[in-house]
This record gives sequence, C-alpha cells and structure tokens, in this order.
Amino acid sequence: PMEMVGTFYSFSTRVLTQEELGSLPRVTLAADTPWNSSQATFQVQETEEEEEVDQEAVRSSVVATYEKARQVAASMFSESDRLLRVVSSTLSEAFYDEALG
Repeated sequence: PMEMVGTFYSFSTRVLTQEELGSLPRVTLAADTPWNSSQATFQVQETEEEEEVDQEAVRSSVVATYEKARQVAASMFSESDRLLRVVSSTLSEAFYDEALG
C-alpha cells in the first residue's frame, strides 16, 4: 500500500531476484487519466500503540536540528564569503533603488 510521509507519497520496494524477473508478470503502474496529487486521499494508518506526541520534545528537536544546521552552514563559509555576500546584497539593493527611482 502507498504511504504518505509529510508531503511525500511512497511505497516499499526491493530488487527482484533473477528467478522473479523471469517468472513474475510485469505490471505497469499508470492510470489512463492524468495524476492529480491534490485529489489523492489516504487512510490514516493505525499503529499498534497510540502515541501521544510530546509537543515540547518535538519543538526542542526542531530547534536543535536548526541550530546544528546553522552551525554547519556557518562553518562552511569563510569571512571573505560573508563579506562578498554583504557586498552583493548592498549592490543589488542599490541597483533596485536606482531602477525603481
């Protein structure tokens, strides 16, 4: 069955064995009509055990992930890269200010 994770649709697959390739029928997974993802519907999947989401834990995890990504990005840019971004931004603003009068 198809699953939805966030905004991504997926289903589990695996590589077929040589024996399966030779013996199983081939099926084309396509409809006669164009796909309209905005009209797709899915049933809610049940889990064995209902989990209550700890909103504070989720928030903390998102904040920690964002902070780590920010640190990694900051470490990837040298001071000269930062200076070039500032100059580029300033020149772009000046260009648009002049163009717009």
